[in-house]
Amino acid sequence: MIELEVFLRGQQQVYDQFRAAQDAIRTEGTTPPKTVENRDGYLIILKHPDEIVKRCTDLSRKIAAIVPAMTYEGIAVHTTLGILGMQYRPPEQQAINRKSVTLLEDVLHSVSKDFPAVIIPYEGWLYNRDTTIAQGIASEAFVYIADLVHESLQRHNAAEKIGKVQLPWGGHITVSRFLEHTPSEQLTDFFNVMKDEPTLPPSKPSYIDIAYVSVKNGSVQLEIEGRFALQNP
Repeated sequence: MIELEVFLRGQQQVYDQFRAAQDAIRTEGTTPPKTVENRDGYLIILKHPDEIVKRCTDLSRKIAAIVPAMTYEGIAVHTTLGILGMQYRPPEQQAINRKSVTLLEDVLHSVSKDFPAVIIPYEGWLYNRDTTIAQGIASEAFVYIADLVHESLQRHNAAEKIGKVQLPWGGHITVSRFLEHTPSEQLTDFFNVMKDEPTLPPSKPSYIDIAYVSVKNGSVQLEIEGRFALQNP
């Protein structure tokens, strides 16, 4: 079971770490995270409204125009509820497994009638040396949904059948990941963009999606394989 207070405390700790890392990027520049390497797997995600998706996509493109960075566009803009079976492997070995998708459909179908409405407010943008995110504040409803999903994953033995299951740590949206080292003196435009970008409005996701995710040669692509409605806020 995911305990609400523990989850919220962990979310705040991660955001505090992002803020603490901003001095490092201003002195040492950017560094690429391991997550930009070739990999694939499955996600259970909250699908955001078009306005949120467009705002995040636009910012991601702005960053990539300034500094080498992976962009998150369209359906790649999401908030994660679960990660399953993620493997680091070259593009030619990446492939979707239909049995895994069917299992995940069964996982969500068994609990979908209990999905409540969820609203995610934002408190601005954060970045560290490798990643830029929207600081979404997960609430009790978010944690309740995540708990429903992960208990169902356990009942369906998803870890044994698909691969390692990773829990969410917060209500954030990943907007950009740096692809290479860029010295701090070349990041002035990036800092200015981040300072001037208005905070997102609250998001009211309508769906929980099953997605196959593939990272190939510095690009991330998601394919939606299943969709389950949330209650209207």
